[in-house]
Amino acid sequence: MASNTEKKMEVICFSAVSVDGRMDHLPESCIPLYYSICATTWPQVNAVLSTPDTLKAFNTNHENPPPLVPQPPRDPGDKRQLLVVNDSKGRLDCWSSILGQPYFSHVVLLCTKSTPESYIKYVTEKCNIPVIFAGDSHVDLKEAFAQLRQKYQVTSIRADCGGTFNGVLLRQGLVTSVNMLLLPNLVGGSTHSSLFKAPDLKGDAGIIKLKLKDVSKQEGDTLLIQYTVDQ
Repeated sequence: MASNTEKKMEVICFSAVSVDGRMDHLPESCIPLYYSICATTWPQVNAVLSTPDTLKAFNTNHENPPPLVPQPPRDPGDKRQLLVVNDSKGRLDCWSSILGQPYFSHVVLLCTKSTPESYIKYVTEKCNIPVIFAGDSHVDLKEAFAQLRQKYQVTSIRADCGGTFNGVLLRQGLVTSVNMLLLPNLVGGSTHSSLFKAPDLKGDAGIIKLKLKDVSKQEGDTLLIQYTVDQ
């Protein structure tokens, strides 16, 4: 468990959104800019946190997945970021595509005591993916972060996920900065597709206050807006 004196994990929330705050129907042309900003703005990040929904959305090999090749043993000297996947229900089914990506040094899975045993057996034996267990039915993220720090020396995490998991991180007070790549587009629509999805508040006590850190113009008419969480 994390000690009371241990420095809080840096958790960076970064999302590309339209002017009306939506995260869907975004142009593919923004993807290179998004990841270029990730590399130059937060070089200290040593782990990327994602979810099955986000990883499935970026998987383009649904019909012809590559052969499954287990990931090799972790090389402590590899300076690429860890990919940390939060999957308490055992829903991710495109591991062959994920393990074939060259962007990460190693993949680590976050699970719970109730994650299906068949799934744990598959990812550990067939994929050679280490599993961190934290929590009963939902991943205890504070405990998981403490284990990531202890086992993998992770001190800075960038959340690469959708609005629902952003909402979990924010509501639990785990996020240290909120950052938006504001695209010059309007999407519209009546469905809820924002960077922060969470149950409605019953009062003002749960409002998360932010402090503006920086605004910078990027390619075209795109803006990078950076806030720190007022804690």
